[in-house]
Amino acid sequence: MSELPIPPARQRTSRELIEEFFRLEAAGGIVLVIAAIVALLWANTPWRELYADLLHIPVVVQFGALRLDKPLLLGKQLSVFGITWIAVQLGIGEKPAGASWLQLYGMSVLTGIGFTMSLFIGTLAFEAPENNVAVRLGVLCASVACGAAGYLVLYLAPRR
Repeated sequence: MSELPIPPARQRTSRELIEEFFRLEAAGGIVLVIAAIVALLWANTPWRELYADLLHIPVVVQFGALRLDKPLLLGKQLSVFGITWIAVQLGIGEKPAGASWLQLYGMSVLTGIGFTMSLFIGTLAFEAPENNVAVRLGVLCASVACGAAGYLVLYLAPRR
């Protein structure tokens, strides 16, 4: 009896492997564990100061006494837009039909409106009661600025 020939295995692309990984139910947990391991390794290297320096780059919008710092204004929008762009480029996600990159960026800017965690962290960071009003006012102003900036970007984005 003759044996049937076995066809050669097809090489899968990196994109296919990544897509297959993210279909796993445990993918999110695996990514978080890997991120924690990388953070622990990074914290014990000579490069740890580079990360701290990155966090201390001053990015501020100030009008008189009103000062808006980078975490609420830039942190969320750059993270959301960056992850979306990477997912689309890797083929993991798709850009919504009819949406431009500028419109996606405008939606990313609007993520800065959420301020519940900012109020919580601000309350923990500044324990003195005299700072409570400044923390709340700063978070509220940053949220309003994100809402206005997101509206402006979406208003100016060309419609298809």
